[in-house]
Amino acid sequence: MVDKQWTGITIPSTLIPSGVDITDIHFVNEQIGFVITDNGRVLKTTDQGATWTMTQLQGSSYELNELLFVDENIGMAVGSLGEVYRTTNQGATWTLIDTDVSLAYDIRMHNGILYMVGSSRAFTRSTDLGATWSPVQTIAIPGGSTGILRMYAVTFRGTDILVAGEEGAIYKANNPQGTQWSLFYEPIMGFVSVNDMQFMNDNQGVMVGSGSTRSAIYYTADKGITWQRKANGPNSFYRSIDMKADGKGMVVGPSGYSTTTNFGQTWTDPLPIQPSSSAYTKCWLKNNGDFFVGTNPGAPVNDGLIRRSGTTWSQFTDMIQIGEIKFADEQIGFAAVGNSTYPGNMWKTVDGGTTWTELETFIYGRVAEIQIVNPNKIYVRNNGSTGNWVVTNDGGQTWNSVANNFPKRFYFFDEQNAYGINIDTQDVYKTIDGGQTWQIIISNDNSLCGIQNFAWFEDRIVHAGGEFLVCVLDIDESLRVETVKNDVRKKIVVYPNPSHSILNISEFAKEVTLVDISGKRLNLFQNTNQIDITNLKKGIYFLNIITEDGVKHTEKIIKN
Repeated sequence: MVDKQWTGITIPSTLIPSGVDITDIHFVNEQIGFVITDNGRVLKTTDQGATWTMTQLQGSSYELNELLFVDENIGMAVGSLGEVYRTTNQGATWTLIDTDVSLAYDIRMHNGILYMVGSSRAFTRSTDLGATWSPVQTIAIPGGSTGILRMYAVTFRGTDILVAGEEGAIYKANNPQGTQWSLFYEPIMGFVSVNDMQFMNDNQGVMVGSGSTRSAIYYTADKGITWQRKANGPNSFYRSIDMKADGKGMVVGPSGYSTTTNFGQTWTDPLPIQPSSSAYTKCWLKNNGDFFVGTNPGAPVNDGLIRRSGTTWSQFTDMIQIGEIKFADEQIGFAAVGNSTYPGNMWKTVDGGTTWTELETFIYGRVAEIQIVNPNKIYVRNNGSTGNWVVTNDGGQTWNSVANNFPKRFYFFDEQNAYGINIDTQDVYKTIDGGQTWQIIISNDNSLCGIQNFAWFEDRIVHAGGEFLVCVLDIDESLRVETVKNDVRKKIVVYPNPSHSILNISEFAKEVTLVDISGKRLNLFQNTNQIDITNLKKGIYFLNIITEDGVKHTEKIIKN
C-alpha cells in the first residue's frame, strides 16, 4: 500500500489576510478550482492549487458559506446576506442575483434544478441554473404552523428532497417543487431537561421537558427505545403530565393546559386555567374528565389547588402551594407542598377531590414524590438534598421513616415486590419481602441518565434525564421480581379501615354482604364500590365481597 502524501499550500496574505477562513472549495476539472472565504472573496487556481489569484469578487463585510459549479463555467457563491453571486465565465466576472433569502447555508443541484436553504424559514429553487429564483417557501413543521427557523443543508435520495433543520430534524419532500413536507428523521431534542414521564401501558409512553427557549412532548410506542416529538412549545410550557390507560391525558405549564385522546400523539392548542397563575405544577386527570392542577413557586401562596369539574373551575385557597398530586383511585387522593419556601404539608381527599383535609400527622417536609401501593400504604419522598422516604400503612393517619436499607429510588409493584436504584453507586436492587431485605441484581448500572424521572416495569427500568436523554435498562428474566400477574387475582383493599362512615372498595363489587362477628348477615349491597356503616355500632365486622369477574374476598373491618 502506498502512503498518500499531503503538501501544504500557503496562500499569500495579500489574498487572504490573517484571521480570514476558507469556508468552501470546489474544482471544476483536474486543474481549475475555486475557494471562498468568510470575508466575501473568491480565489481561483488553474494549476491544481499551486498558485491562486483573486477573481473580480473581492470581498466586503459579508461572509460566503457555500460554493457550487454546475459545469466548468457556471457557478454560484452564496453567503450570509442571502445573496447569490453567479458566474457564467469560469469566475472571470460575478453578478449579484436577488433571492430574498436572509442567510444562505447550502446550495445543491438535482435533476437540473438548483435548491438553496437558509435561515428565516428559507427554501428556494431555480430551474434556469441560478439566473432566477422562485419565491422563498416555508417548510412547515408537521403539526405546526411556523415553519423551520433554520435549514442548514439540502441533499437528495432518489426523488426525495431532504433538508436538515434546526434541533437535528430532517424533513422530506417527494416532489421537485418542494411542497408536501413530512418528517424524515427526528432526534430527541437537545438542551431540554425532562420534567415528567409516564407510560400508559407496557409499550406507549409520554415525556415532557423544557429548556432555556423551548419545551416539547415526546411519545414512544416501543417501550421507550425510540421517541418521536409530538409538540413544541415555549420555554417551560410542558411541565407535568397525567396519562390514562384509555389514551386520554393532559399536560400543564405556565401557559395553561393541553389535552390528548390518542395516547399523546396529538395535542390540543393551549387552553387557559382559571384562575390564572404564574406557575402550574403537577396535574391529575380523572376518568370522567375532571382534573386538578397545583401551583408552586412564583404563584400566590393561596392559589393552592385548582379544580375543574365539567366546565366549572374552583380553588382550594386553604391549601398552600401544591407541588405533588397523586390519586389511589377515583375517590382517594393526596396533595402536598413541593416548594422549599413553605413547611411540608399534605392533604387527603376521600370524595374524589370535592373536599380536602390536612393530614396533621405529616411533618416530614416538602414532597418530591408520592407513591401509592394501595389506598392504605403510601410512600412519600422528601424534596430535600437527602431525599428521605416515609411510609404510612393506615392511609395517612400515622407515618414512619423508611428503613435505612432502602435505596434512594424505588418502586413497589405490590406490597412485597419492588425494584430500587442506589443513585450514588448506580446499583440496581430488588426486594421480595416488602423492603426488609434488598438484593443487588445489577452492579454499577452505567446506563443511568437521570435520577428524577423513572418508569418501572418487571422487565425493564426506563430513566430520563437532562437534554431528553433516555436510557432503558433491560432486566434478565432470571433477576426479575415475581409480581402479581394480570391473570392472577388482584388483592382487594377496603379503606379507610377503621372507619366511622364510608368504606371504599378498590374493585367494583357485584355483591357485598355485611356480617357481624358471629356470622349473622346484617345487610346486602349490590353493584357498588362504597358502603355506608354510619349506623353500625362500634365493633368488628366482616365484608364478603364478590367482584364483577367473580373474585371472592373477605375483609375484616372496624367501626370506630
